[in-house]
Amino acid sequence: FTLGIEEKMKKILHILLISCFSFTIISCAEINSTMDDISNKYDEFSKESDETEKTDAKVEQTTDSTISEKTPSSRSLFVSVGGKGTILTSSNGTKWTKRTSGSKGKLRAVAYGNDTLVVVGFSGTILTSSDGTKWTKRKSGTKAHLGNVTYANDTFVAVGNAGSVITSSDGTTWTKRRSRTKTSLYGVAYGNNTFVAVGYKGTIITSSDGTTWTKRKSNTSVEFNEVIYADDTFFAFGFKGVIRSSSNGKSWSKIKSGTRMGLLG
Repeated sequence: FTLGIEEKMKKILHILLISCFSFTIISCAEINSTMDDISNKYDEFSKESDETEKTDAKVEQTTDSTISEKTPSSRSLFVSVGGKGTILTSSNGTKWTKRTSGSKGKLRAVAYGNDTLVVVGFSGTILTSSDGTKWTKRKSGTKAHLGNVTYANDTFVAVGNAGSVITSSDGTTWTKRRSRTKTSLYGVAYGNNTFVAVGYKGTIITSSDGTTWTKRKSNTSVEFNEVIYADDTFFAFGFKGVIRSSSNGKSWSKIKSGTRMGLLG
């Protein structure tokens, strides 16, 4: 991650709606669309010398049939994370409360699973909470900037720069995994019994368990910013309007986007 370069993003909000049986992750950001090409990024997220600034806009969607039902007795919670260790929570999305995170770094993404909130960020930062109020620092085992995290198949998977992949079953104890790539990873999603992570130079890697990863051919060198799983299909979004789709994460097809603008999610 290159530091000391003017930040192109004003702020980032990663918002997580949690209930006992359902949750949704949303993100929103203000972006300077005039700087929308592969040589101009919006945030200090890239460490490789030939990589420029990484966008701060992320969208992640998590699907889990075991938590798809909402009941009248379920308790909902929104969690927003951002720069300087900022964590905000809200029960209704209208009134927000600032929480003490114990971190001064940039927080990039949040996921929920196993009755635990997990937040990841710069310099290998990982914070966990059971209620969104009290947060605890965890040892990630890496100094890499972590930019995304998801929970599925009883496993948290966090990804970041230099091909960093770490996993945890409980959010407390984390293990480094061999990703088989040295390029930065910016998005991670789960579907069809498969984890998919995407990133720099068209990188796509997959895993059935988060432990063993395999490189896949995307047939593009354009950077992917995000990957989601919806309607039984993975979609990877990148700069220059690049979109790739796959039903299984192994073979990927080109999708015409109708734009040359960078796609962030």
